[in-house]
Amino acid sequence: MGGVIALSLAMALELAPVVRVTAISPGYVFNPMQRAEYTDQMLDVVNRKIPLGRHAKPEEIAALFAFLASEDAAFATGQVYVMDGAETTAGLCGQWFHIQLDDFKRDTPFDGLELICLVENPHAASIQLLDQIHTIAVR
Repeated sequence: MGGVIALSLAMALELAPVVRVTAISPGYVFNPMQRAEYTDQMLDVVNRKIPLGRHAKPEEIAALFAFLASEDAAFATGQVYVMDGAETTAGLCGQWFHIQLDDFKRDTPFDGLELICLVENPHAASIQLLDQIHTIAVR
């Protein structure tokens, strides 16, 4: 646990019920500074590491701040809100990749369904995994 998060949690306990304290941990946010510093290729590499496949928009992160400052979040305190398109989760669980069955011209009851698969080596396992998905889907 990082220092800012630990401080936020301690403050939430110390200042309740008068003050609500939360921590927000955003992932990559696309902004003019990143656009200036990253090539399209560099952005693509980063985006492929994010399960949602893109950077957050500033207004998406701002919406969380607005919600937490509103009366709708009157019971929210002592929490850490990670808003990173599941990048942290993917990093903790292994490598993620997306498969669309219709891209592989499979005729299954799940044709066109997007599946999110967790494998240790997506490049080596993708064909075997697709065969297993096809076998399961036609049962």
